[in-house]
Amino acid sequence: MTTDMDSRVRLSAIEGLSLLSGVEDALTIHTYNTVKNLVGDSHRQVRIIALRILLMFANKMPSFTFSNSGDTKLQLCDDAFSIVCDAVNDQEVMVRTEAATILGQFETVSDTFLDQTLDKKMMKTVQDESGREQVKKVHQSRFAITQAPQRESRWKAHYQGQQRQKQYASDWSSGKELNARCPPTGSSTSPEDESESIVPRGACGAFVSALEDEFMSVRRAAVYSLGRLAANRPAFATTALDHLSDMFNDEIVEVRLDAITALTPLIVHGELQKEQLETILKCLDVSSCIFY
Repeated sequence: MTTDMDSRVRLSAIEGLSLLSGVEDALTIHTYNTVKNLVGDSHRQVRIIALRILLMFANKMPSFTFSNSGDTKLQLCDDAFSIVCDAVNDQEVMVRTEAATILGQFETVSDTFLDQTLDKKMMKTVQDESGREQVKKVHQSRFAITQAPQRESRWKAHYQGQQRQKQYASDWSSGKELNARCPPTGSSTSPEDESESIVPRGACGAFVSALEDEFMSVRRAAVYSLGRLAANRPAFATTALDHLSDMFNDEIVEVRLDAITALTPLIVHGELQKEQLETILKCLDVSSCIFY
């Protein structure tokens, strides 16, 4: 029934799966694959419920491993986390908000996938002299705070990113295969794009996109989830401090307050850099009458 042409039937079917997911031993890998397909459903509520069911799978069967299309072993919790990260870029605000909220509720996820949520340029494919494709990892994030003086405005970068996404939306690979390359984009491809191609893996840059979203509900959900995931992960907390402190510049008071709440517990895992502290002090100085 999940493949029925009527969206009302599909909605009823996935609501039934949601009820069954709370029953002991009711979750199977076959059901998981069915729910994964429903994440791309045309009905907004179907996609939202599918994301919630994926979270149940990830928390109840985190260590279950299976092979993807590239015969690479992958844990179910990481696969589900990657799918939810993809939903952060959904066209519907409600779906993006739900996805950003669910990210913070994952009890188990590999550090590799988690680290990529704060970096949009970690993996890329390049061609060597023989024409063979190789995967390279970019260790320096384009969002590192040490590059703050050269970084463009958060909102300008977000607008430009949306324009690029609209232009090349049909050319991006699925992001599920490690060596998958983007299809050719025609005459608009620059020489630099021909020599290397960023691989948009599922978790890559998820929190960066959510924190830059134009809607307050998505940004608040992202701040909450980022703080929750980083609370028990010292290494990840160090990186999260940079992005949470940047949210002190948000124009919405509620977002700034959420950023303070999320950042405070993370201080025990690291130290604020000079640039981060200056950002916070500047915000407190301007908005002290609101915070207090």
